[in-house]
Amino acid sequence: MEMVIDDIPPVLRLPTEVLLLIATLLDVEEVLTLRQTCTTWFKATNSRSLWISLFHRQQAYLPTPPGLGLEEPSHLQDVPTQTLERSVRSSNRIAYLWPRLRTSELVKLSRVHLGVTMMGMQLFLERWLLVVYSEGAIYVFDTKSTESEGAASGGVLRARVDLQGGLWSSYVASLDSSGEKIVVAIARSVPPYWTRVYEISLGFLGRTSGLFLDSAFELVQTITLPSPQTVRAIETTQQLVALYASRGVELVHWGERRNADQERMLLPAPPSDLEDLWNGIIAVQFMGPYILIFKTRSVELQHYAPILDPNHFVLPTLKQYVSYNFRDVTFSRCKESRSSTDDQLFSMTVFANDVIQGLYQIHIKLTIPHLNLSDVISEPLAAPPVLPSLDLAITDIYPLTMLNVHPTLRHGPLTPTPSFSLPQIPGASHVNGTGSMDIARGFLSAYAVGPQGTRAIWIERKRASTIREIQVWGLARAEDHESVAAGYERKVVYSVTSYDLRDDVICCTFGESSGIIILGNRSGDVSILALG
Repeated sequence: MEMVIDDIPPVLRLPTEVLLLIATLLDVEEVLTLRQTCTTWFKATNSRSLWISLFHRQQAYLPTPPGLGLEEPSHLQDVPTQTLERSVRSSNRIAYLWPRLRTSELVKLSRVHLGVTMMGMQLFLERWLLVVYSEGAIYVFDTKSTESEGAASGGVLRARVDLQGGLWSSYVASLDSSGEKIVVAIARSVPPYWTRVYEISLGFLGRTSGLFLDSAFELVQTITLPSPQTVRAIETTQQLVALYASRGVELVHWGERRNADQERMLLPAPPSDLEDLWNGIIAVQFMGPYILIFKTRSVELQHYAPILDPNHFVLPTLKQYVSYNFRDVTFSRCKESRSSTDDQLFSMTVFANDVIQGLYQIHIKLTIPHLNLSDVISEPLAAPPVLPSLDLAITDIYPLTMLNVHPTLRHGPLTPTPSFSLPQIPGASHVNGTGSMDIARGFLSAYAVGPQGTRAIWIERKRASTIREIQVWGLARAEDHESVAAGYERKVVYSVTSYDLRDDVICCTFGESSGIIILGNRSGDVSILALG
């Protein structure tokens, strides 16, 4: 017996708490390897606290799978240890495969050709694919169907609606707060000028697997407008849709029991200056009590709560100019949190495309001091003593010219007063994390950022070539000397060669957690590229 004790390695004589502490310092692969060495490590690596620690470490740079308490960490208490371990191992495997070449072929989804001109597509909950055409056709595919047809094709058409009646020019879609419905608003550009709001019941589709159900679409509201307007954003909690025309941004209630034609509110336009002559609105997004107005050369936040409730106190408009000419943008989901001083924080990741300089990642953070929130109760009409602030961090992701040598520019915190001149940025970094000499040789036909802002894709059409390259980007794990995760170099994962211009990719989306990539081409076809 004495010899057996002496044969035990000293590390195995340590308390279990120390063994767990050692395990938390290892990578997932090392933990799984250590588990196979002996019974002691097998028991230690099955500890719930270990997998919770690894899960939280991954959250800093990897997307969280749906249903694991992304917004509320306390929800992890109800998640079984086996589910946590399976999630961590799956995320680790997908992170390894995400930037690598894909050997599988594109799989085209079958559909009834009610539409040809694709306006856009979005993937919800890593499963439900929404595809919208300007002819008025809206499709919902189940990309994770267990039916034999779905397993063979990569997705099954589950619901469809045909709006007919002319050309539809713009749409927005969002998941409601319960995660059970997709809310879609689509605008018509020929008389009569309608904006229709539909709800798509995902719970209904999930309970009736394999069936084709047009009844999943429910028309909630038809908004009649005096002139054509572009639908820009939708907010499901307060049931608001943001429209844009020559007058500016207009908010409309779309609830079931509301008269949308009588509940239209125009956001007050800030004083115009010479900048506004060439600074048009390209995107709008709700961001807490503010509405984010993304323009060609500026970012603007307007407090919209007072136009809904005249008794609400007014927060100042925040505006900042940038030294770029952005043509279009794509947003991640807005995240809400609290600081150590109980300030209210709203943040989101934006990918914006300047056709001359390239693609940029912009991290937008809005800080509303805690004093403002408490003043609402005591003095609703009083001016808040501390002003909100806006902070922008701009990172060069995909340079198109040699002139682009400022990969990381930080703007802010910002005062509410607009400035005519472009701000000078002292101390800006001149080190390009993606390699400024690796200049792109083509142009971007489509791009998308994930709802959590941790991954992105884009499609490059090579100049003087028939090659279309699918490139991916993602956050990399922070090094020991870094406080936050940084992006790794873009990677080409798939290439398509075709002389047919109808094969040009004009829309794309992807599963941020699952890694699948979905492409829409000029002919209206939808294809899925699996991971691996």
